[in-house]
Amino acid sequence: MNKKSNTELLERAKNYPYERPKGSFLLENDRIVELKGRVLDGDLKKFIPVLAYGSNASPEQLRRKLSPIKEPIAVLSATIKNLDVIFSGQFSRYGCIPATITNSDGTMLYTHVVLLTKKQLSIIHKTELPEYRYGELKIPIIIDRLGFRESIFAYVFDLGFEKHRKFIAFDEVYAEKRNFLTLKHKECLSFVFDQIIGDIRDFDDLIISIVNDRKKLDEYRSRIKKMSKKIILKNFVQILPK
Repeated sequence: MNKKSNTELLERAKNYPYERPKGSFLLENDRIVELKGRVLDGDLKKFIPVLAYGSNASPEQLRRKLSPIKEPIAVLSATIKNLDVIFSGQFSRYGCIPATITNSDGTMLYTHVVLLTKKQLSIIHKTELPEYRYGELKIPIIIDRLGFRESIFAYVFDLGFEKHRKFIAFDEVYAEKRNFLTLKHKECLSFVFDQIIGDIRDFDDLIISIVNDRKKLDEYRSRIKKMSKKIILKNFVQILPK
């Protein structure tokens, strides 16, 4: 790969979960429209609300996965109690340590929900499955414009990476009354490499090797799995894979 493409590859890996507006917004192909009191038109019942606690709330990632965006995609702010966003026990195919969720008593999570058509959801499935499981999380949630819901659809990964025998929460994702250690993604990525390899003199080359070499990806996934803990997520009903 050339230097420019290496730079783009590293930015994608390191900058996870990417920037996004704090509040609700509409994502279009060429712009972001923050709602801020605007009326959300249309029949919202035709959309499937999916919890977007990681990169799926970011315009950059949604454009990457769903391009071209022909009609605006609504990404709505949401709050959910007794849940937190933590680092999963895996490497993604593009070199980051992606997020997952776990129960966390007393924590108030401020996150997003993305409204997807059936076709868009099927496309997202291809990017998430089979590493993640898709299903219904039966925990109360308050969603901007939609109000109170008794459950929400979500993707979950079953392992969480640990530091000092505790899960690590994403500093980039805002929550109150957390029960876990908190790190930024780049800090956690560096920590994980140090723990599973022990020599991170050439940090960037390690990331590039994960993305370009499937055997390396499988090897590092095996290593991080051994240092991760099983997540027992309450009130989750799996739909896929069947």
